[in-house]
Amino acid sequence: MSTDDGVPMNSNAEPAAEAEERIGYRWTIFYVGPEGRRPVESEAGWFGSADPRTGRAYDSYTAVGAAVFDDVCDEVTENYRFAVLDARLDGVAEPVAVTAIAVVVYDSGGTEMANLTGTLYHRPITEEEVADELIAWTRSVLDDERRRLERDLESDTPDPATHSLAGFDTIPAAPEDTLTDEQRRHIRDLRDAAEALRAEVHEPDYCRSHLARAEHDLAAAQTGVPAAESVADPGHADVARQAARVDRWRRLLDIAAEAYIDAAALDAAADHARRAYQQG
Repeated sequence: MSTDDGVPMNSNAEPAAEAEERIGYRWTIFYVGPEGRRPVESEAGWFGSADPRTGRAYDSYTAVGAAVFDDVCDEVTENYRFAVLDARLDGVAEPVAVTAIAVVVYDSGGTEMANLTGTLYHRPITEEEVADELIAWTRSVLDDERRRLERDLESDTPDPATHSLAGFDTIPAAPEDTLTDEQRRHIRDLRDAAEALRAEVHEPDYCRSHLARAEHDLAAAQTGVPAAESVADPGHADVARQAARVDRWRRLLDIAAEAYIDAAALDAAADHARRAYQQG
């Protein structure tokens, strides 16, 4: 088979002219530091086809570079945030942040066609965020532990349709019924201590919602209050009052989070004790 101008072509291949219109590119991501640029990822693609990283098609080198740059910046800052949270929860040194990124786009021949370099901004992580992450992690661990315990109890429960020699229906004791009074009292004391801790404070979500409202009211009070006005001005008094309210709810949130974390630890200890007692 041949094209209209007599150029031979494979019946399963694109026409030569159409194949020549496909233009390829390659991009490389660099981390930039005091020691220079360090390549960390590189891919190749075709204009008009989905890019390997972003999944979208582009028609210029700058469009490719801008899209990859935006994608990798979001990825690096998000991964660093989670890495810092993990480090603070584990009590280890925080990772070193990537401070600058470069994305260089080349044509199919290796010539540099676009270069985007920028400094990353890593938003400071507050103690409230660390507390929220710890609460979420603790709840997840406890939920997993409770589900596992429920599966263990279900698999260990005998068939209730058993009969005694006298012919009376009997229901075998549940695993927890095999515990001694002292063991039950130990587990109950742990549960009661956890409930007492939670009863002493507001729920963290309650504190968090009031803190958000207080921060909103503080921002509203600060709007339109010039710094040059007298501190005796009613506007400044309102700002001071709202700032004190924000501080109070932040402290209450810290106290509530700490109490709920301690209570979760007591619940986990109760679950662990019950499982240990049942396993002998």
